[in-house]
Amino acid sequence: MVNFTIYSFLCNICEIFLVLKVLDIIDNFSFDFVHLTFLVLGKPVELSKTEQKLLSLLVENRGNIMTRDVLTDRIWTDGSEYVDNNALSVVVKRLRDKLNASDYIHTVYGIGYKWDKK
Repeated sequence: MVNFTIYSFLCNICEIFLVLKVLDIIDNFSFDFVHLTFLVLGKPVELSKTEQKLLSLLVENRGNIMTRDVLTDRIWTDGSEYVDNNALSVVVKRLRDKLNASDYIHTVYGIGYKWDKK
């Protein structure tokens, strides 16, 4: 009986750690990149695949500057030979607007973007 109780407890702890690893909770945001669910103030937000990729890269590297070249290469990996320079700027703008994240997604002039709270 004792072994079963310890086993159950450890299983619950493992589930909690799995959920915490899958779920990024940052202030008013909750991002689940495995199940592709994104919440702002508890309300779901629909993101395009491109916006999801950008958000994932920025959140995974929060606090660090991601250059435009790195972001472009990692987001548009479908073998496209040419991606318009403005495409990344447009996706960043849409993501900021959808998440109301202008205090988090910062432009680093001439370099790229980063996720960091002001």
